[in-house]
Amino acid sequence: MQCLPTCGERISVWIGTKENRVLALYLSCDLIEHLKQHSQSVWPLVMPQVFNALDDKDPDARNAAAYAINLAAALPAFEQAAPDAFRRLSAIVGKPKPKKRDEKAKTAYDNAVAALLSLCKDQPKHCPPEINAWALTLSRLPLQTDEDEAKKVHATLVDLVLAQHEGLLGPDRQNLGMILSILAEVYHVDGICDKPTEEQILNIFKMIPQETLAGMANQFSEKQQKKIENMLSRRVNAAGA
Repeated sequence: MQCLPTCGERISVWIGTKENRVLALYLSCDLIEHLKQHSQSVWPLVMPQVFNALDDKDPDARNAAAYAINLAAALPAFEQAAPDAFRRLSAIVGKPKPKKRDEKAKTAYDNAVAALLSLCKDQPKHCPPEINAWALTLSRLPLQTDEDEAKKVHATLVDLVLAQHEGLLGPDRQNLGMILSILAEVYHVDGICDKPTEEQILNIFKMIPQETLAGMANQFSEKQQKKIENMLSRRVNAAGA
């Protein structure tokens, strides 16, 4: 906290320079992550720059800006900025994914999806009614490029499923098939799914009646269906043991 005024001064100097703009954005991320609500004194300086950087030509700046919103979304004070964040991130996530060879752009896009997920989870009351943020977010999962962020996002998705999160599942659980497709896709993929999440995914498929899964078969790719079959065979083998 004693360093906060000095950090704010550095950010105000760096943010206006091409060479240090990304550094200023990541310093802002550090303040939000570690000081949480106590970082709010620099928000009037930081947040306008964060929102502007979401559309920056530099993918590193876009990445840092999305990460800042991802971190801030969980804080109650962000509720005033949440509607604009929903609109801006939905516009970004709604665009076609970057080209395969543009790794930095793909990483920035992944972080925009992750930030939108955090908004859906932590600021649902402030989502503009014209935006179906949950459906849009799910349509862009799983994440593939930013592996660290992918693991966190997929773990969060699993936690929300186990909590029977109404927003995620949608009316009459209409999103369940899409969610299970995503979980089957990431299952047993080390780069984007850690072991605890993998075990939870297995538990989720164990809990779902086979007739329910059969009714959703058309939403699974052939690879996903084989993964699900392998998981179900583990359930049968465990029961037999």
